[in-house]
Amino acid sequence: SARRSGPSRGSLALRDLEVETGRSQPVTKHIDDYCRSARRAHKLGKTLDDILAAAEKAHSAGSRTVPETVTAFLSEIEARSKRQGSSLCHWRNLRARLNKFAAAFTGNIAALERPPVQSWLKGLPHTAKTINHYRAAIVELLYYAKGQGHCTRDLVEAIADINPYRLTAPIVTPYSVKEMRAICDYAHAHAPRHLPTILLVGFGGVRVC
Repeated sequence: SARRSGPSRGSLALRDLEVETGRSQPVTKHIDDYCRSARRAHKLGKTLDDILAAAEKAHSAGSRTVPETVTAFLSEIEARSKRQGSSLCHWRNLRARLNKFAAAFTGNIAALERPPVQSWLKGLPHTAKTINHYRAAIVELLYYAKGQGHCTRDLVEAIADINPYRLTAPIVTPYSVKEMRAICDYAHAHAPRHLPTILLVGFGGVRVC
């Protein structure tokens, strides 16, 4: 039979998927899985186009955007907390952090990569401790996504491996004269009965300044 000219429907589907996701790894993984069964498929009268079409279907079925995954994850956490009668504090913290993350990363969750996520974390206008909480929330989200089949273990480990911001203990120094004056002025105006105690406790710090 004559060979068809031009790209096949399967190759066009592959190209479109690679453009859509911005990376070829998730797509080629599905294709590799199906191509390992190509010989068996051939015995059943299947073509390469059939195999690629099945790969596209499997990829689409297993794909979720970051916002979609965040919504599903938060719904599950909220339902579990209410069912167990536990506090919603953890859920509220996750909601605030992950909604911010989802606003910055709107694409397929399987296409996330470590460098952009790490750069985003570094750019947050928060303390090191709070940034670590954001990182922990993202990792928790990815473990959920992995359990749902929406991302790979390699992705979870890559994000979890981002070095947490090292927290340094604050340097404790005595109050300066200016700081003690401001404290005493406030106490004199609003809590005069505490002023003698504040003066006695703070005297040592003022003396060594």
